[in-house]
Amino acid sequence: MEGENIFSDLYKELDEVSTFFRFNRKEKAGSIKIKLESCEKKIQLIPKIEQSLSELGAKNSGLIREHHALNVEHSLLSQQHETLGSTHKEVTTKYDLVSNILSAKNNDNEAMHAFDSFVENDFLEFANQENSLAEEAKAVLMLQNVQRELLMISSFPGIYNKNIVAVGGGFSSGKSEFISSFFLDKTIKLPIGIKPVTAIPTYISNGDNHLIKGYSYKGGSVNISPELYAELSHDFIKSFSFNLKDIVPMMAIETEIKNYNDICFIDTPGYNPSNTGTTGGDHQTAVEYLENANVLLWVIGLDASDGAVPASDIEFLEDLMLVADKRLFVVANKADLKSPSELEEILDNFEDMLEEANISYCGISAYNSIGKKELSFRKKSLLFFLQEIDSPISAKEKITSELDKVFNMYNEAISEQLKWTKNIQSDLKSLELDFMQDGMDIYESDRASNRLEKIRQAFGTDSLKKQLGQLESLRSTMLLLVNGVFKSL
Repeated sequence: MEGENIFSDLYKELDEVSTFFRFNRKEKAGSIKIKLESCEKKIQLIPKIEQSLSELGAKNSGLIREHHALNVEHSLLSQQHETLGSTHKEVTTKYDLVSNILSAKNNDNEAMHAFDSFVENDFLEFANQENSLAEEAKAVLMLQNVQRELLMISSFPGIYNKNIVAVGGGFSSGKSEFISSFFLDKTIKLPIGIKPVTAIPTYISNGDNHLIKGYSYKGGSVNISPELYAELSHDFIKSFSFNLKDIVPMMAIETEIKNYNDICFIDTPGYNPSNTGTTGGDHQTAVEYLENANVLLWVIGLDASDGAVPASDIEFLEDLMLVADKRLFVVANKADLKSPSELEEILDNFEDMLEEANISYCGISAYNSIGKKELSFRKKSLLFFLQEIDSPISAKEKITSELDKVFNMYNEAISEQLKWTKNIQSDLKSLELDFMQDGMDIYESDRASNRLEKIRQAFGTDSLKKQLGQLESLRSTMLLLVNGVFKSL
């Protein structure tokens, strides 16, 4: 009975399981059928989906092309924006510079104004009336140099009584880099480049103020930032519709210069002729500043040299030393580009060429401006030479001496004219006596007498004697005015 009950219970369980399975199978089958029907509908949509995908792909390709075109346009616009920004900055810089220069307060030194007024009026009036001096243009230029020198001293006392050392040479010889090698403060540096850079002559002297000033044609001054000063190249100046140097003829820098307290360097434009990229104005400016300096450092870049002093340098120095007797020291710059043996040969060549040209010099130095190091020298070391000239001078005596040269030129010319005129008068007197000895009285003829009188008047000495008196008066007054300028300092 017990076994039958077990089987009975098992069958019941099997039946329940079977029933449950059959019920769930039907339910699952229904669910599967619904899903199959849904799949069939989705399968029917596949062609449409594929078509939509194809259309979307085409649209995507178009958008990609448009995106690329927009990127190109954006790049061009960015470049244009950058160019416009740069142009705007340059125009603003130019406007600010010119505006500041034109609005700069004039030099308020009354003694300097009195000197300028005397030169521009009294002296030039005399010069226009006087016609004995053949080199009058040179004399007037010398006086204008004195005027500029006095203006610089009264406006920038930092150079007062300092030994003026002009640094000259061809463009790209490394003049600015050479001077900068003595600066302790690296925030101030003279502009350098492979193209002509130095355009406006710049006075550089030792001091603690670390400033750059531009001086206007009216005697006023404005502060110049190191960033702006670095842009004052030939190309920048030529971009103006006028000559910027007409309103900013000179500049000055005060910065710490190691070991040299009483030297004032002048960075001058390259003297080279126009086929090297400089201008005739640069040549004339270089001559004026080099002539008026006390000492000349002549820089030759060994990167462009064939181991010899350029022929144009020799010619320029010959002409300069004839009219301006001064101490000359030659710097063979960029010496790090040559081997020690090459340097020795180059210095030998320099010595031979200078001596052959009869150009007197104190020494020759092979110098590395970037490394701030002298590699070799002849006669005298550059550093020793600079220490030797690092002593104050009397600016007043120098100015007075230069004025004396100008007045002596006029005095000699007028005196020579007076001497020649007196000789003519003496010859006329002798001619009268000769006629009288021959029994001819020329005064019996009104015609002859009148002509003789006209000749006497044409060769009269009164006006020349008067000019000599005026000249001496002008000299005395001008020296008094110079004293006034120095007293005002």
